[in-house]
Amino acid sequence: MIQKLTISVVLAAILFGCGNFNQSDLNAGNSNVDTTTVSQTFYPDTMKFDPAIAITVADLKSKIGTQDSMMVTVAASITETCTKMGCWMDIKDESGKDIKVRMKDHNFFVPKDGCEGKKCVIQGYAYRTTFSEEERLHYAKESDMPQHEIDKIKGPEDVLTITAHSVMIEDAPQTQSEEQSHDHDHDHEGHEHHDHEAEAK
Repeated sequence: MIQKLTISVVLAAILFGCGNFNQSDLNAGNSNVDTTTVSQTFYPDTMKFDPAIAITVADLKSKIGTQDSMMVTVAASITETCTKMGCWMDIKDESGKDIKVRMKDHNFFVPKDGCEGKKCVIQGYAYRTTFSEEERLHYAKESDMPQHEIDKIKGPEDVLTITAHSVMIEDAPQTQSEEQSHDHDHDHEGHEHHDHEAEAK
């Protein structure tokens, strides 16, 4: 009788313990459980797309080959953004060369600072073009490039660039403001936006 009572007490203790064991207890013993989430901010917020379909910059350069242009959804890391308005940003290819991403028709903007190193996905139109010396100087002056580096810019440069229809930035800095979105005093001289999409049709 005493033996049966002891067994009953032990079983009750086990069942009670299981009833109070929850997922947080499990996670507490597993330091590898990732409970963080990554926010995704779209610019403009009315033009959302699926970032999962993105290709890499290396894939973009491989796919475009000798073509003049192509529609693309590409993932990259941001190296720099326009400090005046947020109307362009730079990403790098596998060789370390900048690829300039320009927001289509200045219809939207990305944060002017705090984006360096952030992961992004760009949906838009990639094409080959030539930046004149004037354009190169214009972009350099809108960046954080030191003056002695700006002074080295001479002549035109053949580039691969992207006109973005929409951009998603992970963990984007919350610095976008009404002033940035409505700053009409920005000097657009040097920003030549050819309609490559229309030319390709």
